[in-house]
Parts: sequence; C-alpha cells; structure tokens
Amino acid sequence: MYAVRNLVRRACSALEAGMRGVLLRPEQAAYKQARLLVNQRFDGIRPQAIAHPADVHDVVKCVNFTRTSRIPLALRSRAAAPLHRRGWGRRPAH
Repeated sequence: MYAVRNLVRRACSALEAGMRGVLLRPEQAAYKQARLLVNQRFDGIRPQAIAHPADVHDVVKCVNFTRTSRIPLALRSRAAAPLHRRGWGRRPAH
C-alpha cells in the first residue's frame, strides 16, 4: 500500500509541475475545505488530489493524467452563479 501511495504522490507532483492552476493534496491545509461538497452525504469521500485548473489546457492535462495513470476521475464544476440566479429552475411568471 505504501508503494502505491508513493507512486501516486510522485505522479501528482509531475502533474502539478505542468499545471497553471492548483493541485491540492491531503497534506495541504486548503484540501480539507476544497473536498467538501454541498451535499453532505458525500463528506466521507477523500480524493487523492483536487485539481483547480486555470484553463482548458489544465483540464486536458488532468484528464490525460488520469487516463494514463488509471487513477479514477470525478468531475465537479463550479457555476458562476447558482442556477436559480440565472433563471434556471424558475417557474414562468403568470
């Protein structure tokens, strides 16, 4: 198990070095807050890393990284504003 963790750490370091954005890992202070989701039902999930890509190139690097390393990928997006503020999910005015 230690060998696998060490391999993941080295791979994440290589990914982080090539990113413009931020890659958070469990040993970093910002990781704890970043891993929390709106739905507390999933608070027990502890990803091996959390990427905050700066641009589309970072996204491509992350996807290719997970593909070649066979580390599972889970996506989460951040909307610029909640859906109801953009008019989605509202009932039409009568």
